Amino acid sequence: MIDVDLKYAYRLLGLGSVVMVSSYDENDVPNLMTCAWNCCLDFDPPKAILVLGSGSKTRANIEKTHELIINIPSNKQKDLVLAVGSKHGFDVDKFEENNIEAKKSKLVNAPVVDGCIGYLECKVIDEPEMQKKYDIVMVEIVAAYADEQAFDGQKYTLNSELTTIHHLADDKLVATGNII
Repeated sequence: MIDVDLKYAYRLLGLGSVVMVSSYDENDVPNLMTCAWNCCLDFDPPKAILVLGSGSKTRANIEKTHELIINIPSNKQKDLVLAVGSKHGFDVDKFEENNIEAKKSKLVNAPVVDGCIGYLECKVIDEPEMQKKYDIVMVEIVAAYADEQAFDGQKYTLNSELTTIHHLADDKLVATGNII
Protein backbone atom coordinates (compact mmCIF):
# COMPACT_ATOMS: atom_id res chain seq x y z
CA MET A 1 0.00 0.00 0.00
CA ILE A 2 1.09 3.58 -0.62
CA ASP A 3 0.25 6.71 1.32
CA VAL A 4 -2.00 9.06 -0.62
CA ASP A 5 -1.66 12.80 -0.26
CA LEU A 6 -4.92 14.04 1.26
CA LYS A 7 -5.43 16.49 -1.61
CA TYR A 8 -5.98 13.42 -3.83
CA ALA A 9 -7.96 11.32 -1.33
CA TYR A 10 -11.27 12.19 -3.01
CA ARG A 11 -10.11 10.40 -6.15
CA LEU A 12 -10.29 7.09 -4.32
CA LEU A 13 -14.05 7.63 -3.97
CA GLY A 14 -14.69 9.90 -6.92
CA LEU A 15 -15.35 7.42 -9.72
CA GLY A 16 -19.04 8.21 -9.97
CA SER A 17 -20.42 8.92 -13.39
CA VAL A 18 -19.54 12.31 -14.85
CA VAL A 19 -22.66 14.33 -15.60
CA MET A 20 -23.40 17.55 -17.43
CA VAL A 21 -25.68 19.99 -15.64
CA SER A 22 -27.83 22.17 -17.89
CA SER A 23 -29.81 25.23 -16.98
CA TYR A 24 -31.30 28.40 -18.39
CA ASP A 25 -30.58 31.86 -17.08
CA GLU A 26 -33.37 34.38 -16.42
CA ASN A 27 -33.38 35.24 -20.18
CA ASP A 28 -33.69 31.56 -21.25
CA VAL A 29 -30.07 31.44 -22.48
CA PRO A 30 -28.87 27.85 -22.01
CA ASN A 31 -25.72 26.87 -20.12
CA LEU A 32 -23.97 23.56 -19.51
CA MET A 33 -21.24 22.44 -17.12
CA THR A 34 -19.45 19.19 -16.43
CA CYS A 35 -19.85 17.87 -12.88
CA ALA A 36 -17.85 14.94 -11.53
CA TRP A 37 -18.91 15.42 -7.90
CA ASN A 38 -22.44 14.11 -7.63
CA CYS A 39 -24.32 11.33 -5.89
CA CYS A 40 -27.74 9.97 -4.96
CA LEU A 41 -29.13 11.06 -1.63
CA ASP A 42 -32.57 9.51 -1.13
CA PHE A 43 -35.13 7.22 -2.74
CA ASP A 44 -38.61 8.57 -2.03
CA PRO A 45 -38.81 11.21 -3.24
CA PRO A 46 -35.59 10.69 -5.19
CA LYS A 47 -32.92 13.25 -4.38
CA ALA A 48 -29.33 13.88 -5.44
CA ILE A 49 -26.55 16.26 -4.52
CA LEU A 50 -24.15 18.09 -6.80
CA VAL A 51 -21.12 20.15 -5.94
CA LEU A 52 -21.42 23.28 -8.08
CA GLY A 53 -18.93 26.08 -7.53
CA SER A 54 -20.45 29.35 -6.37
CA GLY A 55 -18.62 31.24 -9.13
CA SER A 56 -20.08 29.19 -11.98
CA LYS A 57 -22.69 30.35 -14.48
CA THR A 58 -24.73 27.22 -13.76
CA ARG A 59 -24.85 28.02 -10.06
CA ALA A 60 -25.94 31.60 -10.81
CA ASN A 61 -28.64 30.27 -13.13
CA ILE A 62 -30.10 27.73 -10.75
CA GLU A 63 -30.10 30.14 -7.83
CA LYS A 64 -32.54 32.19 -9.92
CA THR A 65 -34.55 29.46 -11.65
CA HIS A 66 -34.31 26.60 -9.08
CA GLU A 67 -34.39 24.04 -11.92
CA LEU A 68 -31.81 21.99 -13.81
CA ILE A 69 -31.23 18.84 -15.80
CA ILE A 70 -28.62 16.24 -14.89
CA ASN A 71 -27.58 14.90 -18.31
CA ILE A 72 -25.74 11.56 -18.09
CA PRO A 73 -23.33 11.49 -21.04
CA SER A 74 -22.14 8.36 -22.82
CA ASN A 75 -18.61 7.37 -23.76
CA LYS A 76 -19.41 8.73 -27.23
CA GLN A 77 -19.62 12.23 -25.72
CA LYS A 78 -16.15 12.27 -24.15
CA ASP A 79 -14.98 15.22 -26.25
CA LEU A 80 -18.09 17.23 -25.39
CA VAL A 81 -17.65 16.52 -21.66
CA LEU A 82 -14.06 17.77 -21.80
CA ALA A 83 -14.94 20.82 -23.91
CA VAL A 84 -17.80 21.85 -21.63
CA GLY A 85 -15.63 21.31 -18.55
CA SER A 86 -12.76 23.43 -19.82
CA LYS A 87 -14.56 26.76 -20.36
CA HIS A 88 -16.45 29.14 -18.11
CA GLY A 89 -20.12 29.78 -18.89
CA PHE A 90 -19.74 33.51 -18.25
CA ASP A 91 -17.11 33.65 -21.02
CA VAL A 92 -18.68 31.56 -23.78
CA ASP A 93 -22.04 30.15 -24.90
CA LYS A 94 -21.24 26.45 -24.58
CA PHE A 95 -24.35 25.39 -26.50
CA GLU A 96 -23.43 27.57 -29.47
CA GLU A 97 -19.69 26.81 -29.35
CA ASN A 98 -20.30 23.04 -29.26
CA ASN A 99 -23.25 23.03 -31.70
CA ILE A 100 -25.64 21.67 -29.07
CA GLU A 101 -29.34 22.03 -29.70
CA ALA A 102 -31.19 22.94 -26.50
CA LYS A 103 -34.09 20.47 -26.49
CA LYS A 104 -37.17 20.91 -24.33
CA SER A 105 -37.48 18.95 -21.13
CA LYS A 106 -40.72 17.43 -19.87
CA LEU A 107 -41.35 19.08 -16.48
CA VAL A 108 -38.72 21.72 -15.71
CA ASN A 109 -37.43 24.74 -17.60
CA ALA A 110 -33.91 23.53 -18.40
CA PRO A 111 -32.45 22.21 -21.66
CA VAL A 112 -31.81 18.56 -22.46
CA VAL A 113 -28.54 17.64 -24.23
CA ASP A 114 -29.23 15.17 -27.03
CA GLY A 115 -27.31 11.89 -27.14
CA CYS A 116 -26.96 11.24 -23.42
CA ILE A 117 -27.66 7.87 -21.79
CA GLY A 118 -30.11 9.40 -19.35
CA TYR A 119 -31.67 12.56 -18.00
CA LEU A 120 -32.85 13.62 -14.56
CA GLU A 121 -35.10 16.66 -14.40
CA CYS A 122 -34.57 18.36 -11.06
CA LYS A 123 -35.90 21.08 -8.80
CA VAL A 124 -33.49 22.62 -6.33
CA ILE A 125 -34.21 22.04 -2.65
CA ASP A 126 -33.37 25.24 -0.81
CA GLU A 127 -30.50 24.54 1.61
CA PRO A 128 -28.69 27.91 1.79
CA GLU A 129 -26.18 26.87 4.47
CA MET A 130 -24.94 23.84 2.51
CA GLN A 131 -24.87 25.83 -0.71
CA LYS A 132 -22.91 28.69 0.80
CA LYS A 133 -20.52 26.72 2.99
CA TYR A 134 -19.86 23.64 0.83
CA ASP A 135 -21.18 24.47 -2.67
CA ILE A 136 -23.55 21.51 -2.28
CA VAL A 137 -26.77 21.81 -4.24
CA MET A 138 -29.50 19.37 -3.24
CA VAL A 139 -32.15 18.51 -5.83
CA GLU A 140 -35.34 16.53 -6.03
CA ILE A 141 -35.61 14.44 -9.18
CA VAL A 142 -39.06 15.03 -10.68
CA ALA A 143 -38.65 13.13 -13.97
CA ALA A 144 -36.16 10.59 -15.27
CA TYR A 145 -35.66 8.95 -18.63
CA ALA A 146 -32.95 6.84 -20.26
CA ASP A 147 -31.78 5.27 -23.49
CA GLU A 148 -33.17 1.73 -23.55
CA GLN A 149 -29.89 0.49 -25.06
CA ALA A 150 -28.11 1.41 -21.81
CA PHE A 151 -30.82 1.16 -19.14
CA ASP A 152 -33.66 -1.38 -18.95
CA GLY A 153 -35.88 0.72 -16.71
CA GLN A 154 -34.41 -0.66 -13.49
CA LYS A 155 -30.65 -0.93 -14.02
CA TYR A 156 -27.84 -0.18 -16.42
CA THR A 157 -27.28 -2.81 -19.10
CA LEU A 158 -23.97 -1.32 -20.11
CA ASN A 159 -22.11 -2.67 -23.09
CA SER A 160 -18.91 -1.61 -24.81
CA GLU A 161 -20.88 0.50 -27.31
CA LEU A 162 -22.75 2.68 -24.82
CA THR A 163 -21.36 3.25 -21.32
CA THR A 164 -21.11 5.89 -18.65
CA ILE A 165 -17.85 7.78 -18.22
CA HIS A 166 -15.93 8.61 -15.08
CA HIS A 167 -13.37 11.29 -14.24
CA LEU A 168 -9.93 10.17 -13.10
CA ALA A 169 -8.02 13.48 -13.02
CA ASP A 170 -7.26 16.45 -15.26
CA ASP A 171 -8.50 15.52 -18.77
CA LYS A 172 -8.46 11.76 -18.08
CA LEU A 173 -11.74 9.87 -18.30
CA VAL A 174 -12.53 6.16 -18.26
CA ALA A 175 -15.52 4.32 -19.70
CA THR A 176 -17.37 1.80 -17.57
CA GLY A 177 -15.94 -1.68 -18.04
CA ASN A 178 -17.41 -5.13 -18.02
CA ILE A 179 -20.20 -6.02 -15.64
CA ILE A 180 -18.79 -8.57 -13.18
